[in-house]
Amino acid sequence: MQRGSYLNDEAAFDADATNAMGRAFEEACSALQIPFLDISGRSAIATRIIDLARTGVIDAEAIRDRVLEEARQSA
Repeated sequence: MQRGSYLNDEAAFDADATNAMGRAFEEACSALQIPFLDISGRSAIATRIIDLARTGVIDAEAIRDRVLEEARQSA
């Protein structure tokens, strides 16, 4: 994921948070087997990660695990 491509001008994250978000994104997409070209699927994951980060969750593992748990619950 190109960092920042899903962020709007209102979002402000430091480098550590951005790196954690990027790692969580890649790991979640991999675990959920969302292909690189599935733009809508990857966008949904990115949006959820940004939402979680805005609430203060910036640990990559915590974000990834939360996204994966939510995906399991909705399946």
